[in-house]
Amino acid sequence: MIIETHVEFGLNSIVVPYDKNYNYPGRHPDYHGASPVAMEKLARKKGYRLVGANNYGFNTIYIKDGTGEDILPAVSVESIIRHPRNQARQKLFDAIKEWEYIHV
Repeated sequence: MIIETHVEFGLNSIVVPYDKNYNYPGRHPDYHGASPVAMEKLARKKGYRLVGANNYGFNTIYIKDGTGEDILPAVSVESIIRHPRNQARQKLFDAIKEWEYIHV
């Protein structure tokens, strides 16, 4: 399973609250979705493990537990968001860091 997350949120375990009237870009173009940390926690709870991501780390890849652990072991969120581009992306969070989030 592949889930898009927001590397702008860094290692914060946060989710933007659901808004039934949301239309992109909303209040801010980066104020939507969930952090890689929050999504990895949900995946683990549902029986999946993080096994990788695209080059920039925002498309996270999960495999159902009990399937191919010897071939695709779990990786850390930290390891998938190391791309130098993400340092600049995480600075975008400063403008919205005080907004409302669900901390998970």
